[in-house]
Amino acid sequence: MGGEASTKYPISTATAIIDITLSLDTSAYAQHDVLAATQVVADAFRAAGTGVLQSVVLNDYDYNARAIDLIFLSANTAIGTENDAVTMADNANVLGVVQVTAANYIDMINSQFATKSGADCGFGLKGVGPQMWVGAVYRDATGDTYTAAGLRLKLTILQD
Repeated sequence: MGGEASTKYPISTATAIIDITLSLDTSAYAQHDVLAATQVVADAFRAAGTGVLQSVVLNDYDYNARAIDLIFLSANTAIGTENDAVTMADNANVLGVVQVTAANYIDMINSQFATKSGADCGFGLKGVGPQMWVGAVYRDATGDTYTAAGLRLKLTILQD
């Protein structure tokens, strides 16, 4: 019974939980504006430079609870200027997008948060070195304002 011998590679995994305060402009946003310019997610990966995004928690301390796209990138690729229309020229470095809708938020009286996990954000990640990048696009038509530190992300990454 001839069969090809399999090659096995030892894989060791770890989980990273990373907190990020998104940089924000404090003026009113229009639909499809860059909410948070591209910023680094330090220590997203170990030596292999790969992993799986397991979950995203978006904490909204400004109590807006609006539709936001979180764009994850393998390189420091600009998606545009905060509070201007998204102008991403090249999407070759996009690892995936997590779409948060108004219906995803849970009201905590003085703040709101949304959680996305499993199939909503379970995409593979590959970075250059230990980091990746994230930016955010405002998708609502309401025209909300945010404080400079009004949105925080908590990412759970299964690292190779």
